[in-house]
Amino acid sequence: MISADHGTPGEPPAGGRVYLEDLVSQLNKRFDAGAAFINYYNDAANNQLHLDPARLQTLGFSLRDVAAFLEGLEVFEAAFTEDEVRAAQARPPRQ
Repeated sequence: MISADHGTPGEPPAGGRVYLEDLVSQLNKRFDAGAAFINYYNDAANNQLHLDPARLQTLGFSLRDVAAFLEGLEVFEAAFTEDEVRAAQARPPRQ
């Protein structure tokens, strides 16, 4: 009989990773079939999506609409527009 004291843990649960390419695809499907309102440079050092608010407006949408869509996805707790962040910064701190 050969035995060892080495066990292995079970496989960890899925981490819920979000791939930006998938997110871009979802956003384009919802807001712009022409896929022209998002600039994504696929740069691992700068994983930011740059949205074109003028293009969104011509399609009948706003940045708030995009934020609401993102909040509806399971992986996001909240999403804010730049205007909402600026408004929050302008408020006096709570005492």
